Amino acid sequence: LLDLDGASLRALAIDSNAGDVDIRLPGALVDELSVDSNAGSISIQVDEATRLTGSVEMNAGSLDLCVPDGVGLAISMEDDNPTSSHNLDEQGLSRDGDVWRLGSGDAITLTVEGNAASFTLNPDGGCT
Repeated sequence: LLDLDGASLRALAIDSNAGDVDIRLPGALVDELSVDSNAGSISIQVDEATRLTGSVEMNAGSLDLCVPDGVGLAISMEDDNPTSSHNLDEQGLSRDGDVWRLGSGDAITLTVEGNAASFTLNPDGGCT
């Protein structure tokens, strides 16, 4: 568990191998998040005050992102990998090329890449 409530970080890099990482960023400002996960699960929680830019790379893993209503999202994701899945269309995001957007602005801007991976925005039951 990384509880970084209100942190102001230029960079945050996380490498996880067969682990579970829970990142809590309420009110945090993160200029460059870099997550590399192999056979693990990543959970990221933000709030209305969070500003986050970064990338997540997963191999045989999962990413859960919990974002409150009204927070602007821009998620870049290649959809041509048949071994990866996401629920961005079900969550009402609009798509323009490889970028999925929700709300106004880009408070949360992530590039997500995965091989045999899943990405879930606002999973049932929340992020763990």
